[in-house]
Order: sequence, then structure tokens, then C-alpha cells
Amino acid sequence: MDKEHLDESSFQEVLRSGRKASKPKAYHFTDLQVEAAKLKAKGFSLSQIAERLGRKPHHISTALKDFRATSERIREVFKELQSVHYWDLQVDRSGFLARGHEAEKHMLREGFWPFSFRKVPKGYMMDEARRLTLDPENVEILSQAFSRVEKAEPPFQVAKKVGLKPASFYDILRNPFYKGYIRFGGEVFQGKHKPLVDEETWNRVQTVIAIKRPSRLRFGFRRTATGVTIEDEEAERIRQVCMLRIERNSMEEITKKVGLPRWLVFEILRSSVYKEIVGANLWEAAHGVHLERGAPVLKKLAEKRKAQTQAKILLHLRNHGPATTSQIAKSNMLGETTVLAHLHRLKMAGLVEREPGWFGKWFLAKRTMSV
Repeated sequence: MDKEHLDESSFQEVLRSGRKASKPKAYHFTDLQVEAAKLKAKGFSLSQIAERLGRKPHHISTALKDFRATSERIREVFKELQSVHYWDLQVDRSGFLARGHEAEKHMLREGFWPFSFRKVPKGYMMDEARRLTLDPENVEILSQAFSRVEKAEPPFQVAKKVGLKPASFYDILRNPFYKGYIRFGGEVFQGKHKPLVDEETWNRVQTVIAIKRPSRLRFGFRRTATGVTIEDEEAERIRQVCMLRIERNSMEEITKKVGLPRWLVFEILRSSVYKEIVGANLWEAAHGVHLERGAPVLKKLAEKRKAQTQAKILLHLRNHGPATTSQIAKSNMLGETTVLAHLHRLKMAGLVEREPGWFGKWFLAKRTMSV
């Protein structure tokens, strides 16, 4: 039993020693140790090294002592790696990538697809020989999509009809792959796959999608196959808006006369895009007309309110006799500051008087009492 126990103990000891022996030794060093070692090799003393590196001499001494074993191991490792030409076998990654790039380009020129099947352009499929052929399920859909865009149908609407995201559909429309060419590595060269559309159609589509369209087609313009042009009937109404404004008609008056909503009349008179329709001189003349928006009406209304407030004050003094500013304000549900301002105006007009003192009461003047 003791022998078995001894054998088991010995076995466990061997396992523990094996684990300790198998643990790799790690070597560490710091920048301070390297700099101190370089200065030491140049003949500097500990105090000189400490002064240069901003440390105390005993720190430098400890650093050099700890680095001694590590530096020996570094030298041994360097010799071992050099003996097996380790540095010569390191692959230049940029060169490796360049060689792979050239290989892909060569395959594309020969009619083979070097990439994953997930990257096959929509409308095509890859066979077992890695050649691309038209996909019967999508070729008709994409052909009609190119045809619609060629006829100036908005690509965004076409994308929704064919079930594609607008961004990916624009990529399809711009990709020369669909006319039989391949764009790769900054070059465009003819491929050996069958084109989805002819080159003339593809070129006309590029012309259509290259036209810079406003986010919203404005009133007075319409789309054609070649771009955006002026709508004659709407252009005439725009000219009427400008002429009526020059005649100093208000926005409401122009709206009634031309039958356009107020917001559109405002846009015509403010957006410089309409210079293209009516001409710069006419548009700028209309744009420069600024009417005093409702000034006479507002002035008349203000005078009416002023007269009503003063009448309330005079009526209160006649019915209740002398009263303070706060009493008049509270009775008529007015602000004290407002009442005081009106009382001063009435006093200047000779209609009211005030008792002496800061809290003196207001009362009607004699001539007012006789009215």
C-alpha cells in the first residue's frame, strides 16, 4: 500500500515538474534598459547616463543588471534566425497583393470570374467553369428597367417597381459590365460575357441619369427624355404673378387673380430659379417689391383700442368718482402701467386731473364734467 502511495506521489511530482518545465520563459525589456545599454556601450559612466536619461544612478544600475540576461538571449535568438534566413523569407505583402491583383485581371480578360458567386452582377449566373451567363429569371426585368430609364422615367420609381434599393439600382445603371465591358483596377476593358443591353442604350441611360434634377420638380417645368424644359401654360401664369407684383398687388390679390395657392405665389417671387422662365429683369423687379404688410389696418386697429381704453377710464371716473390708478386698473381688468400711461395722456389733453401726492387720486377735469 505504501509502495502504491509512493508511486502515486512520485507520479504527481513528475506531472508537476513537467508542467513547470513546459511553461515557456518570457523575456521582457524596456526602452530605458535599451537606451542605458547603448550609452554604457559608448563608454558613459552611470552618473552620466543617469543625467542624460533623467534618472538616478541606482535606477540605471538596476536597469542594466536586469537587462544583461535578456540581451544575451536576444543575441542568441538573432543568430538562430539569421542562420535559417528568417529575414529573407518574410513575404512582401504589397507585392503578394499585386501579384494576386494581376492574376484576377488575367482571369477576367480570359472570361473567367475570379471572385465569389456572391459578387456576380445581378442578372448573371456563374457556371461550373466559372464563366458568367445571363440569368433567365432577372435578364428581362433588368432589360425593361434600362429601357424605362432611357425613356426618362425616374430611376427611383423604376427601382421600386423592380424591387431594388435605389442605391444598388444606380450602381447597376452605371456599371459598364452590362454593356459588355469590365471595370477593374482603374481600367475598363472588353469582357467575354454576353452584354445585357447594347452600348447605345447604356450610353443614353448615362446621359439621362447624369442630368442634375431638383429634388422636387418646380412649378413651370416638366421632364423630357433629354432633361427638364419649361411648361408654356404654367410659364404664362408665372409671368402674370410677376407683373401683378410689379403693379403692387398684395399676395392675397395675386392669389385670387391667377388662381394659384399663396405658398406657390410666394415661392415664385422668392426663388431665383424662375429667372429662367420670365427673365432676370422681370423677376428681379417683382422680387424687389415689398409692400407694407397691413400697416394701415394695424394702425387703425391700434387707434381704436387706444380710444376704447381711454373711454373706459373716463367712464369709470364719471360713475365712481375720484380713484387711484390701481383702483381703475382693477375695476377694468387692465394693467396698472397701461392705465397710468393713458391717464397721463388724458391729463395732457386736459381731460383728467390728479390730487397732489404720489398716491393722489385721479378725477375728471371741470370741462370734462360739463361734456
